[in-house]
Amino acid sequence: MPTASAPRREPQSSAGLAVATVFTAYMAVVFGLGLYLFALLASEMRAELGFGTRTIGLVTAAAQISFLLAAFACPRLTKRFSEGSVIVMAVGAAGILLSAVSAAQTALLMAMFVGMLGACAAFMVIPTVGVISRTVAFQYRSRVNGLVSSGTAYGQLAAGTLAPWLVVEADWRAVWLILGLGSIGVAIIGLTALKLLVPAAFDKAPAAPPKADQPKAPTRAILTRR
Repeated sequence: MPTASAPRREPQSSAGLAVATVFTAYMAVVFGLGLYLFALLASEMRAELGFGTRTIGLVTAAAQISFLLAAFACPRLTKRFSEGSVIVMAVGAAGILLSAVSAAQTALLMAMFVGMLGACAAFMVIPTVGVISRTVAFQYRSRVNGLVSSGTAYGQLAAGTLAPWLVVEADWRAVWLILGLGSIGVAIIGLTALKLLVPAAFDKAPAAPPKADQPKAPTRAILTRR
């Protein structure tokens, strides 16, 4: 006689709230402060570092290309370190890179740092889908995903509000440094919240069964009308 399987444990609302809050803040860091801060400060930086419009285009392209390459590498990293670990490390690395741009003395070095911010963005945003699917109740997942996506706007709002004031009071280097240190603080606070409220975010995905154990679909099934 088959035994009844144990009821599936539903994610708690506190976990969903923590995931939504932390990931929205993380999205603000890697996109709103990371990728888009360069465009906001380009005119200030080019006067000191001496680069032109072509360099701005190359930096923007490098960030997008590194995002694409990181997207291919992300699944391997999440299998090795877990999705939550990759997300936190990406945000922490973004904060370090933001701070490092403040010390750049050449356009090439600045381009390298900004380009790597694109990879950080991919390593943060891609694993969030898996974490949300495991830790947020089904009826709230679309809302949480929408809220997390809006984090870019919050980051741009923060950068657009703080950057002009900091440039006037100090210089463009202070903008990168202050926002970079703030991003590292956000990464640490988010890590603490996830560890306490959503420990499942750091669980590794179960290994896929060997190919020999996977049922083989008949080739004919691919050619059906459906």
